[in-house]
Amino acid sequence: MLAIGILLGTFWLDYRSGLFGPDKGPVVSEFSGPADIIDGDSLRVAGKEVRLKGIDAFEYRQMCGVFRCGGDATLALKTLTHGKTVTCEDKGRDRYQRVLAYCRTEAGDLGEALIAAGLAVRYYDSANRYGRSEREARHEERGAWAHDFIPPSEYRRQSY
Repeated sequence: MLAIGILLGTFWLDYRSGLFGPDKGPVVSEFSGPADIIDGDSLRVAGKEVRLKGIDAFEYRQMCGVFRCGGDATLALKTLTHGKTVTCEDKGRDRYQRVLAYCRTEAGDLGEALIAAGLAVRYYDSANRYGRSEREARHEERGAWAHDFIPPSEYRRQSY
């Protein structure tokens, strides 16, 4: 009974503070700005180092057969963001304290674009957000899916 009281009290405080209420739902932390690209799934936006949530792009020096999958992933993210405002939805922190976020431009979700191009795979613990795009990229042999490759997580284990 005490736990329910605490939960309701917390909700009431959140409601009074404007975190919840009519037509509000939970407050979403978003930030926007131009992007500086670090690698295929990391960028800097509004002074924050961001790791794209839900994807694992090929490492910069990673080759997928004769295909420069890592370098092309980085180049693709630069191309997708060049001259555009990037908006990121903060979803927490990774083990390196980078912001985990879903980011987009007016053209769409950056993670989705990289997965659809075969330049990233779904992150091993991600929800099914990009499952369809990954299946289509694999079926149509886009990007790395047209070559033999090891997943980026395995490449990191072997290389670093």
